[in-house]
Amino acid sequence: MKINLVEKIEEIRMQPEHIRLRWVWGSVAVSMLLIFVIWIFSITLMFKSENKKPQNSVDIMAELKDQMQQVPNSVGSLEEYVGDKPLTLDSEGVSTAQTKDSTPASSDISTAPIQSSAYAN
Repeated sequence: MKINLVEKIEEIRMQPEHIRLRWVWGSVAVSMLLIFVIWIFSITLMFKSENKKPQNSVDIMAELKDQMQQVPNSVGSLEEYVGDKPLTLDSEGVSTAQTKDSTPASSDISTAPIQSSAYAN
Protein backbone atom coordinates (compact mmCIF):
# COMPACT_ATOMS: atom_id res chain seq x y z
CA MET A 1 0.00 0.00 0.00
CA LYS A 2 2.00 2.93 -1.32
CA ILE A 3 0.61 6.43 -0.84
CA ASN A 4 1.79 9.06 -3.27
CA LEU A 5 2.27 12.31 -1.36
CA VAL A 6 1.40 14.57 -4.29
CA GLU A 7 -1.83 12.67 -4.93
CA LYS A 8 -2.75 12.85 -1.23
CA ILE A 9 -2.19 16.62 -1.18
CA GLU A 10 -4.38 17.04 -4.26
CA GLU A 11 -7.07 14.88 -2.65
CA ILE A 12 -6.98 17.06 0.50
CA ARG A 13 -7.19 20.22 -1.63
CA MET A 14 -10.45 18.98 -3.13
CA GLN A 15 -12.05 18.51 0.31
CA PRO A 16 -14.28 21.16 1.95
CA GLU A 17 -12.64 23.77 4.14
CA HIS A 18 -13.58 22.16 7.46
CA ILE A 19 -11.89 18.90 6.35
CA ARG A 20 -8.77 20.80 5.26
CA LEU A 21 -8.65 22.55 8.64
CA ARG A 22 -8.76 19.13 10.35
CA TRP A 23 -5.74 18.07 8.28
CA VAL A 24 -3.91 21.30 9.18
CA TRP A 25 -4.54 20.97 12.91
CA GLY A 26 -3.76 17.26 12.82
CA SER A 27 -0.41 18.04 11.13
CA VAL A 28 0.31 20.73 13.71
CA ALA A 29 -0.49 18.31 16.55
CA VAL A 30 1.77 15.58 15.15
CA SER A 31 4.61 18.07 14.56
CA MET A 32 4.32 19.49 18.06
CA LEU A 33 4.22 15.99 19.55
CA LEU A 34 7.44 15.16 17.73
CA ILE A 35 9.08 18.37 18.94
CA PHE A 36 7.86 17.71 22.50
CA VAL A 37 9.32 14.17 22.49
CA ILE A 38 12.70 15.45 21.26
CA TRP A 39 12.62 18.18 23.94
CA ILE A 40 11.85 15.66 26.70
CA PHE A 41 14.76 13.44 25.61
CA SER A 42 17.15 16.42 25.57
CA ILE A 43 15.99 17.53 29.05
CA THR A 44 16.54 14.04 30.48
CA LEU A 45 20.01 13.89 28.94
CA MET A 46 20.84 17.30 30.40
CA PHE A 47 19.79 16.20 33.90
CA LYS A 48 21.76 12.96 33.58
CA SER A 49 24.90 14.92 32.67
CA GLU A 50 24.36 17.29 35.63
CA ASN A 51 24.16 14.33 37.99
CA LYS A 52 27.68 13.27 36.97
CA LYS A 53 29.13 16.57 38.21
CA PRO A 54 30.53 16.81 41.76
CA GLN A 55 27.78 17.24 44.33
CA ASN A 56 29.51 18.77 47.33
CA SER A 57 31.86 21.69 47.74
CA VAL A 58 34.84 19.48 48.67
CA ASP A 59 34.67 17.71 45.30
CA ILE A 60 34.32 21.03 43.48
CA MET A 61 37.31 22.52 45.29
CA ALA A 62 39.42 19.42 44.54
CA GLU A 63 38.51 19.64 40.85
CA LEU A 64 39.39 23.37 40.72
CA LYS A 65 42.69 22.71 42.49
CA ASP A 66 43.60 20.06 39.91
CA GLN A 67 42.76 22.48 37.09
CA MET A 68 44.86 25.26 38.64
CA GLN A 69 47.86 22.93 38.95
CA GLN A 70 47.65 22.13 35.24
CA VAL A 71 47.64 25.80 34.15
CA PRO A 72 51.33 26.66 34.87
CA ASN A 73 52.47 23.64 32.87
CA SER A 74 50.48 24.57 29.79
CA VAL A 75 51.26 28.31 29.62
CA GLY A 76 54.73 29.72 28.99
CA SER A 77 56.15 32.61 30.94
CA LEU A 78 56.22 36.20 29.74
CA GLU A 79 60.02 36.13 29.42
CA GLU A 80 59.72 33.30 26.88
CA TYR A 81 57.49 35.43 24.67
CA VAL A 82 59.29 38.76 25.05
CA GLY A 83 62.90 37.62 25.21
CA ASP A 84 65.54 40.32 25.83
CA LYS A 85 63.58 43.06 24.03
CA PRO A 86 62.34 45.70 26.50
CA LEU A 87 58.68 46.62 26.52
CA THR A 88 58.33 50.24 25.39
CA LEU A 89 55.61 52.23 23.69
CA ASP A 90 57.57 52.29 20.44
CA SER A 91 57.97 48.50 20.39
CA GLU A 92 54.20 48.15 20.87
CA GLY A 93 53.43 50.29 17.80
CA VAL A 94 52.53 53.46 19.70
CA SER A 95 54.31 56.56 18.53
CA THR A 96 54.95 59.34 21.01
CA ALA A 97 56.34 61.80 18.44
CA GLN A 98 53.96 64.45 17.13
CA THR A 99 53.63 64.68 13.39
CA LYS A 100 52.93 67.69 11.25
CA ASP A 101 49.27 66.68 10.87
CA SER A 102 48.58 66.30 14.55
CA THR A 103 47.33 69.52 16.08
CA PRO A 104 46.01 69.87 19.59
CA ALA A 105 42.26 70.15 19.88
CA SER A 106 41.07 73.69 20.35
CA SER A 107 38.99 74.39 23.42
CA ASP A 108 37.88 77.77 22.05
CA ILE A 109 34.54 77.29 20.27
CA SER A 110 34.65 80.71 18.59
CA THR A 111 37.61 79.68 16.39
CA ALA A 112 35.99 76.45 15.24
CA PRO A 113 34.52 76.59 11.73
CA ILE A 114 30.73 76.58 11.44
CA GLN A 115 29.61 73.34 9.85
CA SER A 116 26.06 74.30 8.97
CA SER A 117 23.94 77.43 8.82
CA ALA A 118 21.60 75.80 11.36
CA TYR A 119 24.36 76.12 13.98
CA ALA A 120 25.16 79.75 13.18
CA ASN A 121 22.93 81.27 15.87
